Amino acid sequence: VLELDGGWSEAADEFPTLGAYVAARIGRIPTAGEYFEAFGHRFEVVDMDGGRVDKVLLSRSGG
Repeated sequence: VLELDGGWSEAADEFPTLGAYVAARIGRIPTAGEYFEAFGHRFEVVDMDGGRVDKVLLSRSGG
């Protein structure tokens, strides 16, 4: 179960999967290596399976 502070529960209600959230934030089907920051964390696409986000690395942002 993924729990993040700062509004994640609202985002989780809107998207059925983490991959769908990542694609929406990037604005298109992402490629491996792309990333963005949200909710105090960095979301990095690690692996794709065709047009589907397969693996996302989640790490805390900043120091």
